[in-house]
Amino acid sequence: MRFAHFTDLHLPIRARPRVTALLSKRVLGYQSWLRKRHKRHQQWTLDTLVADAKAKGIDGVLVTGDITNIALPSEFRDAATWMAEQLTGLPTAFVPGNHDSYVDLPWADGLGLLDPFMEGWSNLDEAETAAPRARTGADDFPFIAPIGLAQGICCICANSCPPTAPGMASGRLGDAQIAALAAILDAAKARGLYRLVLVHHPVSDGVVSWRKALHDAPAFQAMIAAHGADLILHGHTHFPVHASLTGPDGPVPVLGGGSASHTAGHGKYTPARYSLLDIARGDDGRWQTDVTIQELDVARKSVHPAREQPWTKAAV
Repeated sequence: MRFAHFTDLHLPIRARPRVTALLSKRVLGYQSWLRKRHKRHQQWTLDTLVADAKAKGIDGVLVTGDITNIALPSEFRDAATWMAEQLTGLPTAFVPGNHDSYVDLPWADGLGLLDPFMEGWSNLDEAETAAPRARTGADDFPFIAPIGLAQGICCICANSCPPTAPGMASGRLGDAQIAALAAILDAAKARGLYRLVLVHHPVSDGVVSWRKALHDAPAFQAMIAAHGADLILHGHTHFPVHASLTGPDGPVPVLGGGSASHTAGHGKYTPARYSLLDIARGDDGRWQTDVTIQELDVARKSVHPAREQPWTKAAV
């Protein structure tokens, strides 16, 4: 199967928020949007990448969060409309980012509007007996998305993004979610499935500062060391990350994507990009993962393979 991985989409804030909506952490985020972020993140770049991915015959889309900026209900309504229009007919799995959990917002007014892209099951037994269901709230994670499951790919979606205090962009999975991830990974391995994990925050060490880091990353890393996975995808950094975690059968690849809406690259950042993933089982029963990074040419408003390519890997 061929997937496109997009992250940190940051669709534009289309209308000035009411003053009452900014009586919170949002006021800082909105000031940042007005000052610089509206220039850095533009929708035409994202739409160009999506058109390129669809032209390449993708079978599904994986989104690792930050589709909004300050978690306004209007942003979620716009995001739901954009996803429905741009990704029509493409199975899609979405996990929240920290900007999607910027403040504590009723589920129905915020992330719940993206429920069509967060449907799934709590475990593989449920997947074999029941229809996929929508999330009931921020604690209803992890879940197994339908995308790819019929083809032997278990897409496990985690939520690393509780609301945080002003000035913080950190994440936390929590003991219960990490334990549930371990159980799903074990069940998927027993069934011979490819185990693909989606999460917003980086899970390897030293990628971002403490203010932006996954604060229980050591517990997640220990869980992967014991239970393994075939590929972990994340976002959050706005720059590409190629790393690995220790697994019981060898290194587990970790791929962090650059922002899909950056208009240009500067310093460690890159122009808008997405990852094209080809996952297939060979005649010998082993899974093969091929990754191509597609990057925006801003001047030509076209997309081309990025200079660096992370890896081709046969899973154990």
